[in-house]
Amino acid sequence: MNESVTQFSNVNNENADEPPGYQNAVNNLYNQLFTGRGYNRYLSPIYGVKPKNATGWTGPKLHIHFDLWYIKLISLDAESQLLSICLQLKTFWRDTRLAWNASDFFDIEHIFVSSDAIWVPDTLIGNSFVFKENNL
Repeated sequence: MNESVTQFSNVNNENADEPPGYQNAVNNLYNQLFTGRGYNRYLSPIYGVKPKNATGWTGPKLHIHFDLWYIKLISLDAESQLLSICLQLKTFWRDTRLAWNASDFFDIEHIFVSSDAIWVPDTLIGNSFVFKENNL
C-alpha cells in the first residue's frame, strides 16, 4: 500500500527566516490584488475603449512573449518521419492590474500565486501527436 504523509511544523516567528510582518504583508498584498481591486481572471488585460465607428484604431496592445525551450530528444524514427522531443513552453506578459507599490507592502517585489488565480493566455501547440499506450 502506497501511503502519503505530510509533516507540518509549528515555526516560531523568532526563529523564522522571514521578518515578523512579512507573512501579514503577503496576505495583505494578495487580498488587495485579488479581492480589493476585484480582479477577474476571465478578463484579459487589454485596456482602452475603442471609439464607435473608429477606423484604423491603434489602441493598446497586449504583448505576450513565448519561449520554447528544447529539453531532450526522446526518439527519431526516420522511416515514419516521427520526431519525439520534450519541450518547455514559458510565457511572459504584463498585467498592470497586478502591479503594486512595493514600499506599501513590506518591500515585497514578487509573490507566487497559482496560475488558476490569474488570466493566462490561451496556448495551442499545433502539429503534434499524442502518444497512447497502444501506439508504443
